[in-house]
Amino acid sequence: SSQRFPELIGEYLGQSKPGREPVPFAPGIIATTHRFHSTIAFSQDGDEAYWGCPDIFYSKQKNGIWTKPDTALFIGKGDAPFFSPDGKRFYLVAQVGEQMWEREAIGFMEKQSSGWSEYKLLPDIVNSTSGIHFAVSVDLDENLYFGARLDGTVLSRIYFSEYSNGTYSKPVIMEHLKNIHAFSPYIAPDGEYVIFTSWDLGGLMVSFRKKDGGWTDGQLVTDSYESPDRCPIVSHDGQFLFYLHLVDDRYIPYWVDAKIIEELKPKELK
Repeated sequence: SSQRFPELIGEYLGQSKPGREPVPFAPGIIATTHRFHSTIAFSQDGDEAYWGCPDIFYSKQKNGIWTKPDTALFIGKGDAPFFSPDGKRFYLVAQVGEQMWEREAIGFMEKQSSGWSEYKLLPDIVNSTSGIHFAVSVDLDENLYFGARLDGTVLSRIYFSEYSNGTYSKPVIMEHLKNIHAFSPYIAPDGEYVIFTSWDLGGLMVSFRKKDGGWTDGQLVTDSYESPDRCPIVSHDGQFLFYLHLVDDRYIPYWVDAKIIEELKPKELK
């Protein structure tokens, strides 16, 4: 008989949950022939999943069963989907130039009773940052963390923009990473830690916020120096770390128990 998409029931596309050893997520189901450009993001209620290949694909639960993945044409050209911790906003890195990857900017959609609104771009004070690329992440206070390339090169830095009284501050490079080629940040909802990809340091790194507001030096979460793991996202329930891992000649989504992050936290911060 002809092949058909399997009937997937349960959270996380019905997949068996991982332990401390990272494993591919949904192999042969979503990780088939596409080259992933951003990892998988689940909505706050766990009923929707989006990822970039580099067009945004999605699957959602209907009557308890996950739909066959399809392109999210209602979003438009974009990448790096991310849900705000409160589930009210859906962020993406949108293509705004006429040519593929000519220019990228950070956009968002808002949750409505009928679904997601049309996306709109964040203010120019954010999107005037040159070289925006890869991922965007937001904490519970709507503070922004994102990657941007320097002066037209492939070198990247991680920027921070504070949200206060309805406005964003001018993005600045995170001080403790100012000299490090880093991108694809994920900020914990409470701002306790930031995970990022570093070519210089050899993989997925985590820095924890100190009591004085500064950051600890990065520690390896996953070690993949030849081609660093990238695009980390911790699931909406805080249980799993998703990221992209190079297998043969392409990146595919992996996941692992998020307890490995807490175990790296310095004793003096626990």
